[in-house]
Amino acid sequence: MVSYQPWMVEFMLFQVRKPGGMLAEALGTLILRAAGIGLTFLMTFCLARVLGPYEYGLYSAAMSMSILLATLAPLGSDRTLVRSLSVVRSHAEAGTITALTHCGAALAAGCFLAGICGICVLSGLLSLSHRWVLIAAMAGITLIPLVLTYLRQWVAIPLVGAGPAVFPEQILLPPTFFAVLSVAALCGVPLNAFSAAVIYAGVMLLVWYGSLHSAAIRETYAAAARYVPRVAAVRSHLRGGLPFLGFSIGCTMLQRSLPLVIVTTCGAAATARFSVAVQYAALAGIPLSVINLCMIPRCARSYRDGEQRAVSHLIRKAATLTFALACGIALLAWLALPLFIRLLGADYGEIDQILPVLLCAAVIESAAGSSVPVMQTMHLEHVLGRAMFAFVPVQTGLIYVGSAVSGPLGGALGYLVSRTLWTALILVIIYRWRSLLSLPYVWPRQLQWFRHSVLQDT
Repeated sequence: MVSYQPWMVEFMLFQVRKPGGMLAEALGTLILRAAGIGLTFLMTFCLARVLGPYEYGLYSAAMSMSILLATLAPLGSDRTLVRSLSVVRSHAEAGTITALTHCGAALAAGCFLAGICGICVLSGLLSLSHRWVLIAAMAGITLIPLVLTYLRQWVAIPLVGAGPAVFPEQILLPPTFFAVLSVAALCGVPLNAFSAAVIYAGVMLLVWYGSLHSAAIRETYAAAARYVPRVAAVRSHLRGGLPFLGFSIGCTMLQRSLPLVIVTTCGAAATARFSVAVQYAALAGIPLSVINLCMIPRCARSYRDGEQRAVSHLIRKAATLTFALACGIALLAWLALPLFIRLLGADYGEIDQILPVLLCAAVIESAAGSSVPVMQTMHLEHVLGRAMFAFVPVQTGLIYVGSAVSGPLGGALGYLVSRTLWTALILVIIYRWRSLLSLPYVWPRQLQWFRHSVLQDT
């Protein structure tokens, strides 16, 4: 699920230099997006194969915890960072804003690290298992590199553009991590969850440092290093980002809480199988994330000009595209499942039971099309934020009960039910507040109109 704030929409509208067809733009973006997702999936596949189910389950749970903490660390100020950097007039001003954001994130991350250290030291008194102590330790090791990486991306988006901003982490990080992991194995380093987390943290820092050598980013960080922040300024900056905090945490929890729930109810080995299956099923969601980016400028322009009919057609056309492409990718993924399991090894054989359920969840979520960014272009972001934050315990509870009763398959069924409820909720909100139906075209006459529209786009 990709989230966009109203100020991000305005920034993306500013970045659009010439209009083009939705399908043509989506296909171009799809190639770049698929490359990054493909490399990340390949890294996940290799790591799951090398570590085995138990160790990879611990690693997956630790990364989920670290991502949650890294998202929380800036306290929402990372969301205001892009808006502020988009309108600054000098590197000194950009450096000031960057320094304030990093200082606030450093304070929160320091508190998280202190809490993790306390958990590790007092694990005996708290009756925590060795598994959870190890997960917390690995989360602490990867926390700071993740925070730095996320903040650098937010800084880079208004300075060099969205594509170059995420290029180092999406394209360079996965092969570099795999290369260093291979060298470590050849040097006799034992490969387990802890060593993989340490290596990944080191590679993240290396890629982060290398990504600072772009001229605009380098000058901004140099100005930030020269700035001496005051406590009052940091407090004021963090207070401005708090309204975005609930939405950020809600969005991240919906995506990243799954391994933590499964490791609690089913153990580390089941978590590994579930995490790999989720990553594999997420391939069906690639069209949704790509078309979301292409939808935002068009939908925002049409909504701003009061063209209700054009907005309705855009939404339904996007829903038809995402649903059709998601069904095709899901079918291919299901057909390739035996080969995928053979490559992973017999220890991951149970994936064939839960993957069809997760693929159905991805297809159902794609049926609503670009509903989430559409809501944000139509000034429904506050409604979306409240709905998302309130839905987190519902999804977590369904997955927890399902996995506790029927193992990973029950957790997958709980996830399917939760995504179905979430999709239905989003559709109801859009229809109630904006009288728009965000569903695919299904009748022959509608499909003929859709086909004519797509041919015009190409």
